[in-house]
Amino acid sequence: MFLTFSGVSFAYRNAVTPILDDLSFSLPNGWTGVIGANGQGKTTLMRLAAGELTPVSGAIQLPGHALYCAQATEKPPALLSDFSQDWGADASRLRSILQIDDDWPWRFDSLSHGERKRLQLAVALWHRPYVLAIDEPTNHLDIEARSWVTQALEDYEGIGLLVSHDRSLLDALVGQCVVLEHGGAALRSGNYTEVHERIDQERLAAHRYRRNAKQELSRLTQEATRRRTEADRDQSKRSRRRIDPKDHDAKAKIGFAILTGKDGHAGRLSSQMKGRLARAQERLAETRVDRETRADIWIDGEHSARAILAELGPARLPLGGTRVLEVPYLTIGPKDRIAVVGPNGVGKTTLLNSLISCLRLECDRVLLVPQELSQVQAADEIRELKLLDSASRGLALSIVARLGSAPDRLLDGETPSPGELRKLMIARGVRSGPHLLVLDEPTNHMDLLATEALEEALAAYSGALLLVSHDPRFIERLTDVTWEIRRSTDGDSVLHIR
Repeated sequence: MFLTFSGVSFAYRNAVTPILDDLSFSLPNGWTGVIGANGQGKTTLMRLAAGELTPVSGAIQLPGHALYCAQATEKPPALLSDFSQDWGADASRLRSILQIDDDWPWRFDSLSHGERKRLQLAVALWHRPYVLAIDEPTNHLDIEARSWVTQALEDYEGIGLLVSHDRSLLDALVGQCVVLEHGGAALRSGNYTEVHERIDQERLAAHRYRRNAKQELSRLTQEATRRRTEADRDQSKRSRRRIDPKDHDAKAKIGFAILTGKDGHAGRLSSQMKGRLARAQERLAETRVDRETRADIWIDGEHSARAILAELGPARLPLGGTRVLEVPYLTIGPKDRIAVVGPNGVGKTTLLNSLISCLRLECDRVLLVPQELSQVQAADEIRELKLLDSASRGLALSIVARLGSAPDRLLDGETPSPGELRKLMIARGVRSGPHLLVLDEPTNHMDLLATEALEEALAAYSGALLLVSHDPRFIERLTDVTWEIRRSTDGDSVLHIR
């Protein structure tokens, strides 16, 4: 059985150009990675494969029922009620692998985003569709939970499409990749690392070929100029107009040169160069080299004159049910760089929300990037972007572009991807000169280019930083104090400073 795309194109309403254009490929059983920068159409492709979107042209052949498992964890999965009442072998095994507690389906709203994601994946796998398209399955997950997800996905036997910025997961699962770029798609064999190594090699080879073609064109242009000058000089020598009418010897020499053809040698060489020059220009024109975008952003912030930006505790923060998070006395200073770490569900986001309510800063001096944005929040971001004056809007969109996404898509009226929304929030927020950045899993949904650019910008930022992340490299480079939240034996959570 295969999932087949035949000449498939798709454009969102009011979009100037299609986001996907003339895609043709067939996917067999097993996992296929769908890779590309934010805004290249990965989620659109997944929804087309699952039958949630209809192409504007072309056809998609599905071997059976298909299901799309979205990035967002805002809403409970559609089949959650059925899964919660199934205690058969398949459902029980998924609960065991993904470490899902029995009461989770009944208190979805109180779960952390990482717990919701595991429950969402369990329901999707339990349904056993012929085609399963999963979008960012390891967002919000700690290292241990990511290993559980990898194990659960390895057991899936249908046709799987996987979008993820988790290179380890892609390398462990996929045998081929659909690479999206400039609206088109290329199907390549191998896992993520293998495919990207080949792409990098091809890009380097193309750069070398183009450089050589430019050098050859330059050399031929110089040679053509030299020969043309020589031909013009010979043509001038052939002319008898400036010879003394009585100088019969000079006239005889010119006539002899014309008779033997010696006088036209430089001209013929010049004509031959025109052909070689035209071929060199064609080779250069045909050599396309995709530019590897260099993301570079600057957060125009400074540290606050206030001695304390936020103050909390000692306190017991409710986590849902009878569970609480115990925190000691906490403060955030104007230059503090704090990491908040701990497994899923221990109360990291709850802690951030409590600290935000205790801030002593003006709203425009704080940049908050939450784990997830609702559809209402996403619409607000786009509306705020359009309300900016032209200079401010241009600056924000230039930052979005440097982070690897197409700015025009944010103005086309379609719903941006979560990665694009994060880039937009950062682009709008850095303009205000924030004194404090509060970032809850900032690399979720971000492609690698944008992640590296954000890391560089945060390293140079001079204000206070409060960062929740499961990325050890991010934490090590950007923070110097750690607030670690651990579960105690009675099920509550406790914050330790180290």
